[in-house]
Amino acid sequence: MEIKVLQIHKKASIEYKHIQDKYNFSTSKKCIALSDGTTQSFRSELWARMLVDNFVRNPLFDINLLKNEFKNLAIKFNNIDFEFSSNFAKASLERAKKSKGGTATFIGLQFINDSSINVLNCGDTCLFIIRNNEIISFPFKNIEELDNNNYFINSNKLIDNEVEFEFFNFNKIEILKNDKIILATDAISRLIFRNPKTIALILKCNNFEDLKKFCESSWDNKELEEDDISIVIVSPISSNRTIEIIPPIDFSFPKIVEKEFIPLSENRNFINNINNLEMEQFNRMMQQLFRETDFLKTKLKLTQALLFSAIALLILNTLVLFYIIDKKSSITSELETNKQVSTKYEELQPLQEVEAENTLTDEESSKTATENEITVKKENVKKKKTDTENTESNTFYDNKNTNSKLENTISKPMVKDDKKNNIIKAETKKDSTKS
Repeated sequence: MEIKVLQIHKKASIEYKHIQDKYNFSTSKKCIALSDGTTQSFRSELWARMLVDNFVRNPLFDINLLKNEFKNLAIKFNNIDFEFSSNFAKASLERAKKSKGGTATFIGLQFINDSSINVLNCGDTCLFIIRNNEIISFPFKNIEELDNNNYFINSNKLIDNEVEFEFFNFNKIEILKNDKIILATDAISRLIFRNPKTIALILKCNNFEDLKKFCESSWDNKELEEDDISIVIVSPISSNRTIEIIPPIDFSFPKIVEKEFIPLSENRNFINNINNLEMEQFNRMMQQLFRETDFLKTKLKLTQALLFSAIALLILNTLVLFYIIDKKSSITSELETNKQVSTKYEELQPLQEVEAENTLTDEESSKTATENEITVKKENVKKKKTDTENTESNTFYDNKNTNSKLENTISKPMVKDDKKNNIIKAETKKDSTKS
């Protein structure tokens, strides 16, 4: 398998490092990927690089699996901390672009064997097989189908699951050993559809000068759109070599000098030099604008229908709410009428009397409380008196007992003394008689 890559940037990019087309290939896995980042989207060259690198690392032709892989890439892409311009106006534009995500086309190819390949595509990047004098194209058959393409791989839509199965085109193609397989971005694809003979000139480009001459002459002749040009030529049966024809490091296009705008009414020497290619481009742009306006109209109608339905639901809810409130108020009024007092006295009883009764009851309760306190105090005093009387009686009784004991103790020695005195008296009497 021989691979030859031809790539040159558009004049507006000035330097090759600003090219938005990205490619990658693997000779071991026999797979090739090409992606074209759209100019209007945010950092589309980085998004295109991520798509081709991921596919070459892990070639997938199951659309659901490939969508999941690209969705993970989209999450990584959105999580990158990008540096915005120091100019406030440019930074605001860049942030607005970032909010819409990165957009790119994609085509991936892998050799199953020497006689068949798998091809998967999304967008307007095409495949051409040159077989003798015949051209087999995929996925579009003519330039009208190519211009009507509306499907691209957008990072935000992948995250929101808005990239559908129908966005992708898959095919298994049988090849012959002398076939030439060409992968090309949209500008070259349109040129091949418009003028198939240019394929012979493309195949003859063997260095950068040949490619530059071919592109500049086609740009000057208005046959080729001034866009990034990327072509990958694959020869199935050939030596395993790769040729990359890209601009040298020191190459750059001259800066475009902006011309002063002169209104048509003041420009007397105005000559209409619009050729068929430019008319096709204008028609394509107009068709794109018509498609976008139709899409916006349908979205506007849908939003109007949703708005009207929301207003109708709001009105219905308010009516139901008022009905429920009215029903509740009627029920409460009926309950109040049922609870109304039957007698005239109760109806005419003033609030002051009720309050007076309440105050009287409060006074009475306070009086009863004070009376209870007084009775409690009296009972406490009585208890104290009885306790003191009991203690006094007990002390008196104890004293009496002690006195009686003392008297007994005193009376006993007195008796003994009396006896002694009587004996002494008797003895004295005897002595007197004797005398």
